[in-house]
Amino acid sequence: RRFWAVFLGVSLLSALAAFKLMFAYVPLLEVDIRFSRAEAVAATAEFQRQQFPALATSRTAASFISDRELQNYVELEAGGVSAFKALIKNPDAALYYWRVRSFSENQEKELRTAFSPSGKLLSYWLTVPDQEPGASLDEAAARAIAERGARALLGERLDLYKPFDTKMKRQNTGRTDHTFTYEHSQLQIGEARFRLNILVVGDQLAGLDTDRHIPEAFNQRFQE
Repeated sequence: RRFWAVFLGVSLLSALAAFKLMFAYVPLLEVDIRFSRAEAVAATAEFQRQQFPALATSRTAASFISDRELQNYVELEAGGVSAFKALIKNPDAALYYWRVRSFSENQEKELRTAFSPSGKLLSYWLTVPDQEPGASLDEAAARAIAERGARALLGERLDLYKPFDTKMKRQNTGRTDHTFTYEHSQLQIGEARFRLNILVVGDQLAGLDTDRHIPEAFNQRFQE
């Protein structure tokens, strides 16, 4: 009896693990990955050369990312596997992407990019040390730079985002940094929201990154 009880317990745990793996990997079969790791690294180097020519780096690191946290939320509480699959081809959801880091050892300044499985630039973020000098713009001037850069990357899709939050930080060097957050007005699934963060460092557009907000209550339940 003890043997069969243990056997049954192991079987149930194995079935549960297989069930979870099915959720994790089946949607990936829907992703057409036509852009290789080497191509993502090369595209980052070219983007860095064009947009941030003063940034000197000696190393790169790249990995393919899947948004498991959002996947868990959608599949368990916001429509199931079919709802998650429907998000895969939406560029504003950014569920799967190549993440590339361009950096040097012992150097704070670095660049991170994200490219879609088809090779489209999704986001970028330049980390700038606080002690680096720069301009000090007011909010309106900085927002103009932010929205001009976002328009260049997103095109008409930017019209779907509405202002959500603004943060400003004055550095000791006199430089002022602005972070503008916009929220997608149409892309919503359950209580999850999709946002866009735009960073202006001094008078330079330094970052444009997608983000999503998942209810904290779900994260707490899922971790239990």
